[in-house]
Amino acid sequence: MVGVSSNEAIRKVKGPNKPILDEKIRAEMLTYLRSVDFVTILPEPSCVPTLGLLKPDVFITVKEDWAAAYKDSKEYKIVTKYGGEVKVVDRQSTALSTTKIVQRAIGGQLGDIFKDFMELRTDPLKER
Repeated sequence: MVGVSSNEAIRKVKGPNKPILDEKIRAEMLTYLRSVDFVTILPEPSCVPTLGLLKPDVFITVKEDWAAAYKDSKEYKIVTKYGGEVKVVDRQSTALSTTKIVQRAIGGQLGDIFKDFMELRTDPLKER
């Protein structure tokens, strides 16, 4: 089972312009993974209520989302309290994130616009 943060939960943590991808799209993408048999959308920024309710055998999270003292977190405490295990793993791809995709798209588009502008600037009569 995989929990996906809701749009509202992400806005609470990351601000009003997030998420880039809608919760339903993010959830659907995960359903195509063979290792995922169920996806749920988590309404709150914290997954503690869901962990307490579902009591997964293993809770997996990404290292960059957790501080070094993750064993002091509510998530860690609730999972280990009922005998579950917490696995902290590295991000699968450091080159791929929604933010990086948007930055590349904007950077590429702005780069092309700037290049066109500079070409016109050196020859103001040049037609596009």
